[in-house]
Amino acid sequence: MIMDSDCKAIDKVVKLYSKRFDERQRTIDSLIDSKMDFTVDESMVIDRKKMEFAPTVEEVNERWRQRVKFQLLQLKQTMGDLAKARDKLKKTLPAWGQKAQGADFRR
Repeated sequence: MIMDSDCKAIDKVVKLYSKRFDERQRTIDSLIDSKMDFTVDESMVIDRKKMEFAPTVEEVNERWRQRVKFQLLQLKQTMGDLAKARDKLKKTLPAWGQKAQGADFRR
């Protein structure tokens, strides 16, 4: 019954999700390669329940910048080298993305 239904709306949602996901992945890749100033005292909200929806692309990008910076700082501390930390993060984040992109919504 469902298989015979018109799923154009769902297809549009999945297509838009994929487009936004690709955009975000490019931004994240760029952030990983960008120069980070680890001397700036910053804070970020890590509890997603306390975060409001990001109203702009700029706000989304800022949140990702903070997250990437935080993860790079953690990896640098663990690995002892920023270049190794960048390489590790480049391998980690796309793996998550490939898992999300590979989801089959038609089951």
